[in-house]
Amino acid sequence: MHPILPHHIKPGHSDTPGTCLFFFCRMLNLPPLFHFCPTTVSMPQRAAQIGLKAIGIIPIAGSLRFFSYLPPSFYTIIASSNVMNSVAIYSWHQIWVSLSRLRTRLKQNGSMERRAFIKKSGVAGLALAALPNLAFSKDFEYSILELMGKTDIKLYGKGINLRKEAHDAFVEMKKAAYGDGIDLKVVSSYRSFERQRSIWERKFLKYTDDGNMAPLKAIDKIIEYSTIPGTSRHHWGTDIDIVDGNRKVEGDMLVPSKFGEGEPYADFKKWMDENAKDFDFHLVYTDTPGRRGFKYEPWHYSYAPLSVPMLTEFRRKNIMQLLKNEDFYGTEHFTEGFLTNYIQDNILDINTELL
Repeated sequence: MHPILPHHIKPGHSDTPGTCLFFFCRMLNLPPLFHFCPTTVSMPQRAAQIGLKAIGIIPIAGSLRFFSYLPPSFYTIIASSNVMNSVAIYSWHQIWVSLSRLRTRLKQNGSMERRAFIKKSGVAGLALAALPNLAFSKDFEYSILELMGKTDIKLYGKGINLRKEAHDAFVEMKKAAYGDGIDLKVVSSYRSFERQRSIWERKFLKYTDDGNMAPLKAIDKIIEYSTIPGTSRHHWGTDIDIVDGNRKVEGDMLVPSKFGEGEPYADFKKWMDENAKDFDFHLVYTDTPGRRGFKYEPWHYSYAPLSVPMLTEFRRKNIMQLLKNEDFYGTEHFTEGFLTNYIQDNILDINTELL
């Protein structure tokens, strides 16, 4: 018996890739975008009914046919099973999020979760590997404009402004914290490229004009806590800066010392340390010894099921060239060496649970 496939499916069968995806999504309990029996309606007919266009290649009925669909906001893939006489269509977003959640659980738990992850991701891997590379030649999920904060995205929640899934998880976490006397208050969440540019340029001018710093010194000072426009995780709609709204604090709230023992946000930090991961939120810039890049930020949390695949997609881009093409105060001082260090230290040297 094959160690991954259901007993009635043979490796190498012409329908194996589609069937693997079918069972993979079934194991993850994913609701399909739509589901139907091919004996009652053809796939092109069903696609036409909901306004989808054929764009890719999917194995079904024992042969390769051009039946992969693109709805308005998600690339999708068909999971088919001749054995089950069933066809279902899922979004890549669903699959990415589910795998990210499994990956997070795998890191937190022991060998049982690891075996489950290997089994489930193995089904998907077998299916995806059997498809032509053409199916994966484009960005299936997040465009560079999204990743750099240069296009509008749908945000949810007054005063929260996160993507739908991150928003819903935050609301649940906020309810739980409130029951323990902590009022999770969002100080900052989504930021567009232009908003980040204004923050960057304000600081650059402050340090160079008012502080008489040399440009390179000013840039080094800025990137202690602020990102280069286009590289902020706040562009993604997954990251938040939060504090305890029940505590009244003089001056700037986002100061690491205010989260220490005996300080105003000590209870907030303790609660988040103990509970945030239950809601898939993780501290981004930790106080781990030897970590480089941005300084410790006990207020900055990221929703891992979305931000992990977004960072993976962002890493595939030519970040150095993208930044060289930008034009705002200080970019003329972005040398190749500086950008290389910035990418390695500031973008990638983060909480390993978010990689």
